Amino acid sequence: SNTEALVERADKEKGVVIEAIDAQARLMCFLIFEAKASEIDGDPIDLALAAYNAGWSQVVRYEGIPPF
Repeated sequence: SNTEALVERADKEKGVVIEAIDAQARLMCFLIFEAKASEIDGDPIDLALAAYNAGWSQVVRYEGIPPF
């Protein structure tokens, strides 16, 4: 029936959303780990967020939060 098809579609979409959130969480954990392991001054969460936006290589290049 149409209702069953809608429920099945919602379940599939929910799975995709959960996978995306899990992937983002793993990335942020990795970036926080990198920030803590580096010798770059600054709050690890701020550095991780900067790396999420600009890339870890840019955080390393500017030895902190990039100016852009």
